[in-house]
Amino acid sequence: MTINSKQTSKLLGVSLLASLAPVASFAQDASEEEIFELSPFTVDASKDEGYRAGSTISGSRLNTELKDVAASVTVLTNAFMDDLGSTDLATALSMVAGTETDITTDDTSPSLSQGYLGGDFGDRNTRENSVRVRGLGRASTSANFIEVRGSVDRYNIERAEFLRGPNSILFGLAQPAGLMNYTTKRAHLGRDLNEVQFNLDNFGTARGVFDFSRVIKEDVLAIRAVFKNSKTQYRVKTAYQDDDRIFLTTTYKPFESTTITAFYEEQESDGRRPNYRLPTDYVSGWLELWNQAHADGWSEEQIANNFYWDPYNTRVSNGEAPRSPDIELISRLTGEPFNPELRDDIDGRDKALTAYYDSADWWNPMDGFYTRHGTVTASGSQPTNSSAERARMEMHRSADPYEDDRGYADPQAIDEGIFPWKEYEISALPGNLRENTNEKVHFNLEQRITDKFYVSATYQKEDYSQEQIFGPIAQQNSIAIDINTTLPDGRVNKNFLRPMIVGRSFARNEYEDAESLLVQANYDLDFVDISDRLAWLGKHRITGFFSENTENTNSYRYGLLGEQTPGVLGRGGFDSSKHMYPTFYVGDPVQPGDTSLRLTGFPASTNPYRGKAAPYWYYDNIESSFGTWQFAPNDLRIVDYIQDNSPERTTIEAQGYGASLQSYLWQDRIVATLGWREDSVDTYGWLWDRDNGVTDGSQREHFEHPGDPTVSITEPTMTKGIVFHATNWLRVFANESENFDLTTPRTDNFFRPISPQSGKVEEYGLGLMLMENKLDLRFTAYETRQAGQSVPTSIARNRLPGFEDRLFDALSESGRIDEWQAVVGWDGDGPVLAGGSQTAQVGEDGGPVFDADGERQYDYFGEYDAPNDVAATQDSVSEGWETSVTFNPTKNWRFMASFSKLENAVANRQSEVLEYIRYRTPYWQQFFQEGLHRNGDTDATVYEDGDSIPSDDTLLSQIFLDSMGNELLEDLEAEGVSNVGISKYNARLTANYRFHDGRFKGVSLGTNLRWESGKVLGNELKQVDTTLGGVNTPTMIADPDNALRGDSHVTGGVMANYRKKIFNDRVDWRIQLNVNNLFRQGDDLRVIRLNPDGSAVFGINDPITYQLTNTFKF
Repeated sequence: MTINSKQTSKLLGVSLLASLAPVASFAQDASEEEIFELSPFTVDASKDEGYRAGSTISGSRLNTELKDVAASVTVLTNAFMDDLGSTDLATALSMVAGTETDITTDDTSPSLSQGYLGGDFGDRNTRENSVRVRGLGRASTSANFIEVRGSVDRYNIERAEFLRGPNSILFGLAQPAGLMNYTTKRAHLGRDLNEVQFNLDNFGTARGVFDFSRVIKEDVLAIRAVFKNSKTQYRVKTAYQDDDRIFLTTTYKPFESTTITAFYEEQESDGRRPNYRLPTDYVSGWLELWNQAHADGWSEEQIANNFYWDPYNTRVSNGEAPRSPDIELISRLTGEPFNPELRDDIDGRDKALTAYYDSADWWNPMDGFYTRHGTVTASGSQPTNSSAERARMEMHRSADPYEDDRGYADPQAIDEGIFPWKEYEISALPGNLRENTNEKVHFNLEQRITDKFYVSATYQKEDYSQEQIFGPIAQQNSIAIDINTTLPDGRVNKNFLRPMIVGRSFARNEYEDAESLLVQANYDLDFVDISDRLAWLGKHRITGFFSENTENTNSYRYGLLGEQTPGVLGRGGFDSSKHMYPTFYVGDPVQPGDTSLRLTGFPASTNPYRGKAAPYWYYDNIESSFGTWQFAPNDLRIVDYIQDNSPERTTIEAQGYGASLQSYLWQDRIVATLGWREDSVDTYGWLWDRDNGVTDGSQREHFEHPGDPTVSITEPTMTKGIVFHATNWLRVFANESENFDLTTPRTDNFFRPISPQSGKVEEYGLGLMLMENKLDLRFTAYETRQAGQSVPTSIARNRLPGFEDRLFDALSESGRIDEWQAVVGWDGDGPVLAGGSQTAQVGEDGGPVFDADGERQYDYFGEYDAPNDVAATQDSVSEGWETSVTFNPTKNWRFMASFSKLENAVANRQSEVLEYIRYRTPYWQQFFQEGLHRNGDTDATVYEDGDSIPSDDTLLSQIFLDSMGNELLEDLEAEGVSNVGISKYNARLTANYRFHDGRFKGVSLGTNLRWESGKVLGNELKQVDTTLGGVNTPTMIADPDNALRGDSHVTGGVMANYRKKIFNDRVDWRIQLNVNNLFRQGDDLRVIRLNPDGSAVFGINDPITYQLTNTFKF
């Protein structure tokens, strides 16, 4: 089945008209109470009172009163979610103790070595159901205790429960942090149901839910259909999210003791949600100094020498602008004076393809052709500079004097005159896109064998796909000024001093299908039924279960690259010389005295070149060392090109079985729960079939099954809990549980499998039931651990292999390939090493190949190739306490509140990478000590006349430090540092007052408030003198003993609704206004990080939103 907006609108309209016709008969049935017998695996949400629920299945898989559950469970009742105006679970969970969502916390980590914020695939606009639990990782999401993928909407949710911490009885294979489980809606056998709901907000959002349940044969067969169509709009003009869903379900009871339920669900979604992130500001700092220079009467030559760049007439060997010679500032790192860099390479540097666009035509290049930011040969390398002629030329942009400071975020465009961030966001400009599809088929059979013996069997199949394209990527979300007086080809730059956005696009495609089977059996044993003399043995609920899961996933990443063209764009693969970095001019040139930009508009697409061909103006140095610019014989096409080594296909096959015992002893005053399960997981990393000519890896048939599992693991886990009811109003409890995750295959740089992440929790506390059970208070102290959590893999996947490749190239170019050794595997004795080799090149005539200097040419083999699934991990430990209260003092009032303390620490960060580096250090150190450069020369080399001595930044030791050193040092010192964005103390309050009589009868007023003490937002710096990779490395790193915290703050909103019976009491109408984010941290900006000197890094607040909801039940 395929959904589209028009079909959905027609279907909903017809359904609504059909349901309104017999409204009188529906009203009669709706008022009747449906009477049916629940299995022990089912909870009836109709018994919930206000915000207080009576029972849960999230403690032991069985319907259990909450007062008898030792685990930390919160039930999100319908009344609670209705009052919040929640259309998803994450919104409601922002008001629950121990949780952080995107509403409350921005946990985006800045790249401390490069200064930018975000990381594309982990950003807010890529996440779904993102809930961090107790400072650890995200919670898993399940429907009817079977894991589901994609976003969760409340349109088909009957009841939702949230469990903090691992629980082996419920989900031995899931995220250790916790579980969000929801029960899907069911068709009612005893009554018809009709509900229509519409949501609107002040930004133009429109959402409709249509829910109809029909009895086909009373107490035997019923069907239910729920349709949802939403178009979400944001304050950011170009952001949106369209989401269409259909949910069809049936309940069939062929026999008194047999119930069969089934559902089918389909979703289609597309959009570009905002990240609420400011772009990097490369304008303000430059503009301030430029204006000051004009005010001080500097000559044009002096201004040009400090602020502009002439790439064509450069006289520097590497084509890069030097520091501004006539300006001196004070370093915020050292306190010493320095000359700033006010001119920096454009992203992509000299190797990037580019095209110039502006508001005159956002879809076609200004000059009608593609070109480059700098001089790059047809083979994709930089031309060689002689001492006389300088052939390395590259475009530059304005730079902030304090960008790229170690440990600091780069300057942000806070001034709306520099970038209008309330209305536009680079990551939400057209060209950015996320598309999702999801399809589920679900069957469940519940069989009552006897009054005390029940069996259930559940099968679910799910197909999920997503594709997301970023443009520009997070590192390049910035605004700058074009400061180039000429172009690299010598033409006058007609865009000189215009503001611009530059950056490449990148994307990911993923498809996953999963099948799950869950079989459960429960037997209730009550010794009083056997004999009164045995009553002291209590009653017991014995449960056994078997589960089987299979997941198949294939994914790949791709960029937009120029097609390989022999003699013009000759380098193959995902080489950086083929990447397209478009330049969008978004304003007119700045003038002296300007303090803001003269903006003219933003691109209609950030990838208008995708799939298009255009003439290619390129640099060629075949005829002369200086080179010439010319048009390629044929047009150059920009195509989607899959990143090398990114395609993956994995299969996970898991089986688990276990049992639990829930015992009620001493007249139900002691309730003990004991659960055990064992799970066996086989993971298969499929092999990319490159030998048969498969080059892209985008389809499943491009991979071969490996035969044997890549990783196999069998682990038992346990849950133990006890509740002691000291009195009818006081109870004490303790709980201990563990689990491990169904992690996709992960391998370290030694090619060793990494164990799945796991979790363990220990908690204890007490509970009070007071005021005739109107007040339920629970205090819980806990310690919870998440081990083996994946962390960003840029070092393991890219930088570490990149450095090994540079060493390989250096040894190859210097004729020392016999000294090369690479790690190629791991056996019982440790790492397996292999040497390099060389093969003489053979020309077309069959003879040897020589270069211009008469040197014979060779091909070299034996590079280090990291595993496709290479990863790195960390452990995280949290401890603290939570006090939660639900209180319904009168029929008018209802409250839900919490107060909690949380402390968190990270341990063993990137331990796999550090172990690899420690092992390789003695080998690398011999080349560092001799002063080996990346081109194979050493400082002791005797150079020919005219050759340049390589600069220090080409030393392999310096390359190692520049690419990895600072981050690795920080990892070494990261023990005990808290995960970012964590508040030590938190409080939550949701309250509602409803008028039952008088002139305001039917009116309800409510609020939701969150108070947070200062979040951990950064660390001060300290200098360390460490030897890393054999290199003495004094540097500034984050100090774990001196965390920086933000200010405490209150956030939240208010609510008002009105209920009334209309159409002769046949329709229950509820109209509700929610004002969300009325109380915020700051105004439009909130502090999300603190730099080491205490200066703020800002994120954009979710704006105040007025949400109006109309609900009709009949």
